[in-house]
Amino acid sequence: REVTVHHPLNENVAEGSIERVFLFNNDFTLYAHYEVLPRELIVSLSCSVVAVGLVSLMFLPHLTGAALSMLVVVLVDVELVGMIYVSGYTISSVTVVLLIMSIGLVADYCLHIVHAFMHVDAMERKSRSTLALRKIGGSVFLGGVSTFAGILALSLADGEAFTTFFVMFVSMVVLGIAHGLVFLPVVLSFVGPDYVVSGNKMVQSVRRLSIMSSSSMALASSPMTGNNDQ
Repeated sequence: REVTVHHPLNENVAEGSIERVFLFNNDFTLYAHYEVLPRELIVSLSCSVVAVGLVSLMFLPHLTGAALSMLVVVLVDVELVGMIYVSGYTISSVTVVLLIMSIGLVADYCLHIVHAFMHVDAMERKSRSTLALRKIGGSVFLGGVSTFAGILALSLADGEAFTTFFVMFVSMVVLGIAHGLVFLPVVLSFVGPDYVVSGNKMVQSVRRLSIMSSSSMALASSPMTGNNDQ
């Protein structure tokens, strides 16, 4: 009844009249699907970015680090939308699902770099960015390679859904690794979060200082001991 009321053919027909028209065809569900798809895509992407951002903020936890990670995620998603257009695809149920999936996948590449950047043993941002890449960059790269290897078989498929999945996933992995290993470290070297001193590092620093002070005291007292012996 609601569909009948809002149908354009029934705009000027009184409610309850026998002249009301109700049309239905199996293709109508497909048309309705494409009508609501852009709105559902925006809502789903917004909710996903907010959810991943809150979880990132819980586990980092640093506002600047989480914000930079989400910035990279949004940039990659925008570039994936451009990749859909360049590849000749359209916004469909397959591409929408992959765009939403990319948020979690790209966030994984970024958060490892940001976490390593915050905890490497250095004070300058450029040094920490370099050390973070040395520490975790190889693992992030291998994670992208393993993801690519997992979908490589789809390159031999003939169905449009499978080829779309393959092209989108390859673009997702390449853009995610490029932003995580190239773009993000450069940004972190300029505006990265502060150095985080954990409890173990603090204990090690105190021990190091105590050893250095003990050594300096021993060196300072050695000439006095030699003079007393003479």
